[in-house]
Amino acid sequence: MLDAISQIVGAHEPALGAPNGQRKRLTLYGTLAVMASLMIGCVIPVVIGLRPYFPTPESLIVLLAGLAGLVMFGGCSLLIYADALPKAQPPGAPPAPAALPKAPTTNELGPAPIAESMPSVTEHTTRALEPEPGRARRPGE
Repeated sequence: MLDAISQIVGAHEPALGAPNGQRKRLTLYGTLAVMASLMIGCVIPVVIGLRPYFPTPESLIVLLAGLAGLVMFGGCSLLIYADALPKAQPPGAPPAPAALPKAPTTNELGPAPIAESMPSVTEHTTRALEPEPGRARRPGE
């Protein structure tokens, strides 16, 4: 269904054949459809308010509500479809890097890393408790 909609919408402007142009166009149409549905929804309270002055059929309110819902659904569908389109790279952008070749599998481990002795987290506080060389320790310290 979305393919048919994109072909119908895409048939009007062939100059924007690039994916970026199609995305922008579908986003614009979807946004306009959502705004139009909100405007149709705003007419419903106006019709209700004018009923004492102008006799209107009861089905007009239901028709406007259904039409607003239908246009809202169509606009949201266009926005979702536009977002799902593949993103085009800007002109002059470097191409995507090629996938790395798969390394051959072996049963051998790589070289073991050389472990460096790392100081303990509490080593600096332990040094603070040791008396300084050449300083006499007084009782009570």
